[in-house]
Amino acid sequence: MKTNEEKLAIYKAYLEGKEIEFKYAGEGYKWTTPNNPPVFDYSLFDYRIKPDRIKTRTMTVAKAYVMPEGYIFWTLTEPAYPYKDATRAPEFDLVANP
Repeated sequence: MKTNEEKLAIYKAYLEGKEIEFKYAGEGYKWTTPNNPPVFDYSLFDYRIKPDRIKTRTMTVAKAYVMPEGYIFWTLTEPAYPYKDATRAPEFDLVANP
């Protein structure tokens, strides 16, 4: 059961246009976004302000190496066979988010 302060925060957020989620009171139910305006019946449902989702992405880095001839090659892993003449060049690394 929510306190009056928690309910007030949910009402204010709803009036400000923030998304509200609900679920049936009790364990084992998932939070969902209502299709219609919420009824705010705390005897049957629990309500919350929809949390902001922060997408966590794994960044992929292709490491750059400069060869004595002047060309650059990139690899996602350490070179399969070490180039003794190659110089690591992090300023040319390529970074990608999948």
